Amino acid sequence: MSTETESRELKVLNIKRSNIKGRLTKFKNFIDNLKTSESFSDVELTELAMKLSRIEALFIEFEELQNQIEFLNISNQEIELTTRDIFEQDFDHYISLAQNMIKTYSTSKSTNCDIHSNSSNHSNNSCRHNDNYETLGFKLPIIKIPSFDGTYFKWLEFKETFSSLVHENSKIKNIHKFHYLNSYLEGEAARVISNLEVSDQNYSQAWQLLCERFDNKRQLINNHLKSLFNFEYVRETDKSLRFITDHITKNLRALSTLGLPTDKWDVLIIYIVTEKLDSATSFKWEEHRNSLSDIPTLSDFFTFLRKRADILEI
Repeated sequence: MSTETESRELKVLNIKRSNIKGRLTKFKNFIDNLKTSESFSDVELTELAMKLSRIEALFIEFEELQNQIEFLNISNQEIELTTRDIFEQDFDHYISLAQNMIKTYSTSKSTNCDIHSNSSNHSNNSCRHNDNYETLGFKLPIIKIPSFDGTYFKWLEFKETFSSLVHENSKIKNIHKFHYLNSYLEGEAARVISNLEVSDQNYSQAWQLLCERFDNKRQLINNHLKSLFNFEYVRETDKSLRFITDHITKNLRALSTLGLPTDKWDVLIIYIVTEKLDSATSFKWEEHRNSLSDIPTLSDFFTFLRKRADILEI
């Protein structure tokens, strides 16, 4: 790759990273505003829970971009490592704050309902109605729903999670499903249904349009294969090792769902990943592999990487 090409690619990566950092800043500002309030409403708690579920997927995006930037920007490694550390510290701090705020609020609600358990029926109904994330007559999903921006390799995870928690939930009205759907869509995916008015009648059409646009098996397979085999060199850090195991597992699971015989790929995947490991981890793997009596499976390899990550984290 020429110096000019590398420079252009680095510029694009920096722009993408700035967008991610901007999204984290918005989340930080939202948390800081809630912290200054003596109390916050059920609506604000619901918004916090939804923002938290989306922001937690942000770290993987940052990690992918940061690995590429550090690989291309070798002359500024110290600056890049500092950038990584600052982002990780902010991310961990504000995720912990958000989780603690939700936990504290939920505990407070539960305690309050217990204290007033002998009060009027109206009060008891109010407690049950507001418990945890319950609002608008139904209970919001607590399991994380990933946001979807139209990137094919993210579609299956989004579709399966959203379907099980929202789309197939008969207790949620279609108008509320539509609001949920809009809140998790970004970019190209959001544009697909942008011309539809949010209404009870239009939800089914919105979901159908998304499925017609992104349920393309050939495109899905191609994008997951590209994601599976095109990744940057793995750094000798616990986060990088955990990232690569999660990255490979997620793509293999998707390809298996699409009908590919991924259970036969162990030797191939192990070879491809070991070629991109740092020298120390690669050497440790060779030692471990030589101690095995049989050809190692992908499960053996991932177990080794996780143990190696645990050691590096200490």
